[in-house]
Amino acid sequence: MKTQMANINAHNVGEEGTLFRVLPVVLHAGANSVSTYAFIDDGSSLTLIDEELLQQLNVKGTPQPLYLRWTGDAHRYEDDSVTLDLAISSKLGNENLPLKAVHSVKKLDLPTQSLDGANLKAKFKYLRGLPLQSYNNVTSKLLIGLNNATLGSAIKSRLGDDYAPISEKTKLGWTVKGHRSIALQGATQYVYHICDCSEHKELRQVVKSHICLDNLGVVANIPALMSKDDELSVEQLEQHTVRVGDRFQTSLLWKHPNMQLPDSLPMAKYRAKCLLKKMQRDPKLAEQLQNKIANYLRKGYARRMTSEDAAAKRYWYLPVFAVSNANKPGKVRLVWDAAATVNGVSLNTMLFAGPDLTTPLLSVLFKFRQKRVGITADIEEMFHQVRIRPADQTFLRFLWYEQNNTERDDVRVEMFSELRSICKKNKNAAEFRDQFPRAARCIVENHYVDDMLDSVDTDEEAVQLALNIQYIHSKGGFHIRNFLSNSDRVLKALNVRSDKALCLNFESELPTEKVLGMWWIASTDHFTFRVSAKYKESNLLVYQRRPTKREVLSLVMTIYNPLGLIGFYVIFAKIILQEIWRSACGIPDEQFTKWLRWIRLIPKIENMRIPRNYIRTEFDSPPQIELHTFVDASESSYAAVSYMRYSDGKIVDCAMVSSKTRVAPLKVMSIPRLELKAALLGARLSKHVRESHSISIATSTYWSDSQTVTNSSSPFESAKFWSLPRWMSGVGCQPSTMLPMKQQNGMEIPIFVMKAVYRDPHF
Repeated sequence: MKTQMANINAHNVGEEGTLFRVLPVVLHAGANSVSTYAFIDDGSSLTLIDEELLQQLNVKGTPQPLYLRWTGDAHRYEDDSVTLDLAISSKLGNENLPLKAVHSVKKLDLPTQSLDGANLKAKFKYLRGLPLQSYNNVTSKLLIGLNNATLGSAIKSRLGDDYAPISEKTKLGWTVKGHRSIALQGATQYVYHICDCSEHKELRQVVKSHICLDNLGVVANIPALMSKDDELSVEQLEQHTVRVGDRFQTSLLWKHPNMQLPDSLPMAKYRAKCLLKKMQRDPKLAEQLQNKIANYLRKGYARRMTSEDAAAKRYWYLPVFAVSNANKPGKVRLVWDAAATVNGVSLNTMLFAGPDLTTPLLSVLFKFRQKRVGITADIEEMFHQVRIRPADQTFLRFLWYEQNNTERDDVRVEMFSELRSICKKNKNAAEFRDQFPRAARCIVENHYVDDMLDSVDTDEEAVQLALNIQYIHSKGGFHIRNFLSNSDRVLKALNVRSDKALCLNFESELPTEKVLGMWWIASTDHFTFRVSAKYKESNLLVYQRRPTKREVLSLVMTIYNPLGLIGFYVIFAKIILQEIWRSACGIPDEQFTKWLRWIRLIPKIENMRIPRNYIRTEFDSPPQIELHTFVDASESSYAAVSYMRYSDGKIVDCAMVSSKTRVAPLKVMSIPRLELKAALLGARLSKHVRESHSISIATSTYWSDSQTVTNSSSPFESAKFWSLPRWMSGVGCQPSTMLPMKQQNGMEIPIFVMKAVYRDPHF
C-alpha cells in the first residue's frame, strides 16, 4: 500500500489576536450527519479529518497510511489512516457539496478559537449586516486543503484598514481572518501548512542504516585513506590534548576557529520553553530531568555561567531534549542537540567529525566468544570524563529552568564527542602497554565505545585482567564498573552480585532509529534473542492483524542479529518484505499468510539458546582450529556461514561463528550467478572472521554444492571452494533442532540453511 507523505509546518511565534478561517459546518455520510467546525487553510494540499468524526458518522474508508512531518523534523505516522469522500454543507444552508479525498488522522490538534460576531460587527462598520456565526472555544475537527479549493475560495470579500480583519464569503458561509486588532505582545500565533513531499525519503535512510549494519565484515576490502579533514582533526587533538591531574583536557575540533556565528539564544529559548511545557505536563519526567541536571552540576560536568562567561562575544547555545527507550521503561536520557541550526548553521557544521576510532563491533563480539570465561563491564559516563579546554566551553552553553522557577537560568555543560573520549581512552592505555600488556590490549581492541567484552581461559586470568583494567582506567579519569561473568568465582573475587541474565545493549551506538542489544544468559553462558518490548503487547503480534509496509520493516529491523546466528530466520522476513514491495499495493493475501507464519515463530526464536563459547568440550591437549565456510544460493536468496572446527586428533567439536544472508536482487539473475555472489560473500566473511579473532586458525576451507563455483577460475579473494556433495557423501550428518520447525509450520527453509545447520561430530 502506497503511503501518502506530507509536511506540516506549525510555528508558535507570539500573538493571540489572529483569527483563522474557521466556520461551523455539517458533514454527511449516507443517512448520517454530524456538526463540526472546519478550518480552511489555503496553504494545505490535503484535507484532514479527526478520526473521532468518522466514528460519529459510522463510516469507513479505504486504508491509506499517512506520514506527517512538522518543522524541527518532528514527525508522526498515521498507519491506520483511511481516505474517503464525504458531503459537506453550511450549518445555515441545505445544499450538500462534495468533499473529496479526505484523510483521517487520530487527532488533528488544531488550535482552539472563539469568534464574537456581534462584537466584531459593532467594532468594524464594514462587517455590519453580514451573517457572522459566533462560537466560543471550539476546536476544528476538519481541515480543508487545496484539494477541495472550491469550498474555501472567496466569492465576495470585505476589507477594512491595516490590521483589521477580512471577511470572505465561501460556499460554506462567511469567514473571518486576520487580526482582531493591533498586534499584541506575548501571546501565541499558529501557522499551519501541509504539502506533499518526496515519498519514502526517510524510509530509505532507515533502510540504508540497517543495511550498513548488515554489511559489517563483508563489504569490499578497500584500504581506508585518511581525508584531509581527518588529518586536521587529529592534528588539533594532538596539539590541544594535555593531562590535568588524572584526567585529559582537549579542544573542540574547529573547521574555522574564527568564523562568525549567528545568535543561537532565541532558538535555545524556544526549545527550552517547549521542554518546560512538556515537564509541566509530566511531573515524573520533570523530577528525573531535574535530578540529572543536579547530578551533572554536583559532579562538575556542568556549571553555572559567571559574569566573565556572559561577557564572551562568541558563544553557542545547545537545545536540550529528553529521549526514552521502550526497552528501558522509566529511564530517560538528556541529549544536547548539536544538530540544531540557526540560519543553516549548527555546532556540528562548525566542527570536524574526525576519523572513526571505534573498534569494529564484530571483532569485539568474536573475541568475546573465543575462550571459556567471559567477562564484561562498562565505563561510567565515559563521554563526561574528558574535559573541554576553557576557551571552548562558551560554545557549549544550554538553558535550564529550575524547578518552580520560570526565570531563565544559564548553565554551561561540558559535552564530549565519541572521538575524543575513545582517543583519550586509548592514549591512556598506551602509557601502560609495557606494565600491563594484556589489559592495555583489551582496552584498545576489546572495548566497543564504553563497553568492554573479553574472554580468557581461567578464572584467575579474568580476575587479574579486570583489576588491571580498572587500575589503568582510573589513571585516565575513567571508572569501569558493572563487571559480569559466567564464572561465579570471578564475580565473587570482584565483589559483584551474580545476575541470571545480562543485556549487551549497543542500541545507543549503532546508525538506525530501531536496533536491539544481544542478550547473554550468564548463568548458562548462552546467547538468546528478544523482540523489541514495544511489540510484545501490540496488536501486530497479539492479534496478528495485517501490518503496513513500515511495520513489517520496523519489526524485522528490531531483531538485532549482528553475528547472523539467526540469519536463517530473518532472511524469510526479508524475502517477504521484498515480495511486498514488488507488489506495490499494501500486503497481498499470499504475503500476509507467510507473514503470519513468520511471526508465530517469534516465541520459538526467543526460546533458542546459542552457546557463547565456541568450545563446549574438554580436550586432552590444545586443539587445532580450522575454519570452514559454506555457501549456497536459491532463486530467492543466497548466503554464507562459517564454522569453527576444534580437534586434538581424538575429540572433535564444531561451533557456528557467523553467517550472512542476502535476498536475491529484483533484477533477474541466473542461479549460477547467484552461486558466484554467494561464493564472494563467503570469501569475504571468512577473511573477516580470520582477521577478527586473536586465536590461531590453522586452515580455512570453503564448501559449495555448485559446479559453477568449484570449477570457476575466479580467485574469490584467494578462496578455493570444494564440492559440498562430495564432502557429504558417506558422512552421517544429523540435522539441528531447527529442522523439525520446518515440518511443523510448513515454512520453506532455503537449501543453504538445511546444509549450514548440519553438524557432524566426525567433521
